[in-house]
This record gives sequence, C-alpha cells and structure tokens, in this order.
Amino acid sequence: MGEYEKAENILHPRLTQLMVDQIIDQYACYDLLGTLAGRNGNFEKAIEYHLNSVELQQQVTPTDYKQLALSYNNLGKSYGMNGQIDLALSSLFKSNNIKSQLLDDDNHLLFAATYENIGNCYFAQNKLDEAQQYFQCAFDIRQRNNIPENSPEYIEYYVSVANIFGLKKQYLEATDYHKKTIEIAHQVLPLDHPWLAVCYNNLGKDYADQKRYKLARQNYQRALSIYEQTMPDGHPEKQRTQDNLNEINMELRTHAGILLLITTISMLSILFFILKCSNQ
Repeated sequence: MGEYEKAENILHPRLTQLMVDQIIDQYACYDLLGTLAGRNGNFEKAIEYHLNSVELQQQVTPTDYKQLALSYNNLGKSYGMNGQIDLALSSLFKSNNIKSQLLDDDNHLLFAATYENIGNCYFAQNKLDEAQQYFQCAFDIRQRNNIPENSPEYIEYYVSVANIFGLKKQYLEATDYHKKTIEIAHQVLPLDHPWLAVCYNNLGKDYADQKRYKLARQNYQRALSIYEQTMPDGHPEKQRTQDNLNEINMELRTHAGILLLITTISMLSILFFILKCSNQ
C-alpha cells in the first residue's frame, strides 16, 4: 500500500469523527490529503481536497489568512498539474494577493513557491519569457534570504530554466543546467527521490533532441528505475518516462537497421567490384 492510500485510511475516519468546532482539523486533513494525492499523480482528487480545505477555511472566523494563502497555492499547483491553467493562475494570484496584504516584505520566502508555480503555468502556455521572469523572482527571493545554492529549494529553478533552454533549442545550455541540478540533487536528496527521476528524464530529453540516443536511453532508464521504486503504475510522470524510453529504443533499432543496411550494401558493392575485376 502506497503513502497516499495509507494516509487516506488514517485521515478519512478522522474526518468523519471531527465535529463542527474542530473545523481547523478538518481543513488541515483535506490539505494533507490533497498534497498526497498530487504526489501520487491523482490531480483531480487533489483539486477536490484542496477546494474542500479552502471552502472550510472561509467559514472560520477569524480566518487564518496565512494558511488560506498556502491552500490557494496548493490548489493552484494542482490545477496546473491537471492542465487547468486559467484556474491555476487565478488561485495562485489569490494566494499572492493574500500574502501581499499580510506581509510587509515582498521578499518573504512564502512568495517563492507561488512564483515558481506561476512560472510553471506560463511555461505550460509556452510563454517562456513570462515563465523565466517568475522563476527568476523565486530564485532572487531565496538568494536574498541567504538560502545556500546547494539547497533542495533551488532544484526546481534549475530544472525550469533548463527546460526553457530546451524549448528554445539551446540544448547545450539545457544539458548544463540539468547536470547542475543532478549534482545538487545527489548532495541533498535520497537516491530514490522523485526529483532525481525528473532530472534524469529531462536530461534524457536533452540528449534525445541532440540525437545522442544512447545517452538519452541511459538517463531515461535511470529515471524509470527511480519511478519504479516511488510511483504507482499509471502515474503521469512515470508513464511519460516509459513512453520516452520506448521512443528512444525504437530510434536506436531504426538506426541499427539503417547501419546494417548500409554495411550490407557496401559489402555487396565491394564483392561486385572484386568479381568484375576477376572476370576481366
């Protein structure tokens, strides 16, 4: 049984036991379930749970606006992962608007994750300049708060910038950024962490775009090996990596077939030349 299923088994009975005056515990449970559902690739369920959390928080007087901002961020991230970009941006901007009213400091760390999520939405819309702007905002906030550059918090930034370079067909820069991400990830994350799989998958795509198919296959295999340990069957990221690996294997078989054909033709040409010379 996976992490998400275990959490559901624990938290759902807890939700039914909670009384109206325990509404804070209710929305905390919904938020946790939503986060776990998102990690499990069940984005529609994640949206449902985060919506429940937001609706419950709006019934509380006084409202914990800091928590509400975090819940809108989580809801926006889930919408984005589900491809509902307009709803994602609406929730994410609500999150930042609440934080702007609560905090005097525009460089507060609470803004960083939301800026990253907004950047991901613009990336999904292929608005690369806007995406880069928000990714850079998140990076700058962490720099101003003295977060070390080998911190896990920078991993998503480097992945995002690498992906932008990839879409712009600047493959060498994309490869460099993905390698830097993997270097950081190996320093600060477990060897089976899903972010490492994301990095290997993306590096594999960089190599595939450069037609360096053997290196691409090597990195896709590394990514899939991690996903096999951490993700259930049918998880979107795991399936995407499997599809990438299948495509590369097909390319390699095609290239091997072409090489064999060329070699055969060359050998036949040489043989024909030798026979022709011997008959003269």
